[in-house]
Amino acid sequence: MHHHSSVRAKVKICTCGNARHFWSSDLEGGVASKLSSSLGMDIFCPNENLHLPAPNMFIPTDLLLKDTGTQEKVKFPVLVRKSSYASLWYKPDTRFSTPKAYVKIDFNCPFAKSSLEAEVLTVIFTLLLEDYLNEYGK
Repeated sequence: MHHHSSVRAKVKICTCGNARHFWSSDLEGGVASKLSSSLGMDIFCPNENLHLPAPNMFIPTDLLLKDTGTQEKVKFPVLVRKSSYASLWYKPDTRFSTPKAYVKIDFNCPFAKSSLEAEVLTVIFTLLLEDYLNEYGK
């Protein structure tokens, strides 16, 4: 058990340049539990809201580049897939050889501005989609 006078004496000689102290109390029978029992409440309960987040599946762990088999410089992207709703293009980085992804979603809906109600619903849809993708990425 630490006495206040010994704590004060140690603090007086400590500066940022000469000391680093880590003080803790034992939760089982130390000063913390004595203080808890004297106050009549548990003051050291862990906060369940304080925790590390789940691993982000969008942060890569392997940053090695795939060998494309060709060292030629690709100038233009290649259309990989096209449907009536979307187009998917691909172009490897041959200049800097760095892994990166750029995702751009451009919705082109002719009915989005046909009425005030359609505009409001389009804004709500895009906000909900953005929120969903942000939650999915956590």
